[in-house]
Amino acid sequence: MKEETAELLKAAVQPFLNLYRSSSPEQQQELVQRFDRYSIENFLRFNPIGPSLSPNAIRLVKVMLGIEGFAELSFTNTWFDIIQTVFNEDLKFYEITGGNDQLPKSFLNDLSSNIYFDEKVVRIIHQHNQVTVQTRNMKTNEFHTFTGDFLILTLPFSVFQFIEVYPYQTFSFDKWKAIRELPYVAAVKVGIEFKRRFWEEAGLKGANLLTDFPNRFTYTPSPSSAEKSSGVVLASYSWGENAKLWNSLPEQERINQALQDLAKVHGKEVYDEFLNAATFSWSQNPYSAGCFTLFKPNQAASFPEIIKRPEGRIHFAGEHASDFHGWIEGAIQSGVRAAMEMNKRS
Repeated sequence: MKEETAELLKAAVQPFLNLYRSSSPEQQQELVQRFDRYSIENFLRFNPIGPSLSPNAIRLVKVMLGIEGFAELSFTNTWFDIIQTVFNEDLKFYEITGGNDQLPKSFLNDLSSNIYFDEKVVRIIHQHNQVTVQTRNMKTNEFHTFTGDFLILTLPFSVFQFIEVYPYQTFSFDKWKAIRELPYVAAVKVGIEFKRRFWEEAGLKGANLLTDFPNRFTYTPSPSSAEKSSGVVLASYSWGENAKLWNSLPEQERINQALQDLAKVHGKEVYDEFLNAATFSWSQNPYSAGCFTLFKPNQAASFPEIIKRPEGRIHFAGEHASDFHGWIEGAIQSGVRAAMEMNKRS
């Protein structure tokens, strides 16, 4: 069913893709501006360049391809950054052995003397020859001040709104508009550890299970140790409106719901083999207030340049300030760009 649904979506979008791929970079930008008015759902329903889909067909696409939670967001942004990536069978994905936190830890020896923990930024003061950042220590409540020639700001715009900027006119009107209007997609994960990897016995090693239960997406890991009988399943990964549903539940209720949905597929051994669990909501995370950026209609044509543009001595990086929303690769890309911008000014 998933392959047929993907073909249905491809048939609707292919005329646009053919036009886009045969265009010059300048023409591609014009196409983004032209089609920026459409959400993914409205594009499929009122397709201006190819076959339109019926409401039931669109419902099938949204559920089976996992975009039900944010179908009202930008067609071009959702297609290029999410759908075309997640469902590209020719694309090779890489994982960091030991977990993604190994990436920042790899820089720790070189940067440890310049890292300050538990410091919450409360104010940024921009001056003609320097930038000052004022922080409050979350453990001692003491205020500290840090001053430098330039500042690279990687905070998501969602939580950046809690920080004061002096003078206010340091940022342009367009930058403030982007800061306040940039959408952040909600996301919730529920991970469950089981005593036995029963899903592998059912042939679901490295599988992606999709249902219309609240769990939505369930991922079973591909790598496993022969010496260890237990295993962890990403029991639920939901986005957008689907994720907001989980935000209403406390931790234990999320775990209970995830187990209940898994039991509909695997039976009572879900409860018999249960060992441990944890959940995480990016919307309720005070350091992000959302998981990743996706534009609304009428933002993809102008917001990328506005978001990346330096304001005085302040430069911007992070997933939201990249050309690849929703991925670590985009965050790294933006960091390289911001560093090069600053080096040119030094």
